[in-house]
Amino acid sequence: MSPYPEFGKDLPACMFFCTVVKGMPLLYGGQEAGFNKSLFKLKHENQPLWNGGWGGKMVRIFNDKPGEIISFAREKNGDKVVSVINFSDKPVAVKLNSRFQVGTYTEYFTGIKYELKGDDELSLPA
Repeated sequence: MSPYPEFGKDLPACMFFCTVVKGMPLLYGGQEAGFNKSLFKLKHENQPLWNGGWGGKMVRIFNDKPGEIISFAREKNGDKVVSVINFSDKPVAVKLNSRFQVGTYTEYFTGIKYELKGDDELSLPA
């Protein structure tokens, strides 16, 4: 059974979160059906996202919309992944306290480069 009936338009955010959060993603038989994003490729190509002690620990990035946005970083051996996920049903402008993540990052799916300077504002779609 496809997970779309259960999660609807929220499925991509939920699947992304399950992939970047610390631990082993739990997928039920058929859950990946109809989902065309390369999330396991993202996980395999970035050591911070690896499982167990091989991956990096999660460090919370505080933001001004904690009821809507989950933001954290994972780092291992100089490789860092920053995740900012909108779990609301509307676009959100969020301010991150990203002073420990200063640097240039590439958005995985689009290739767009983002520079975090320490007190950053992002606009995220629903």
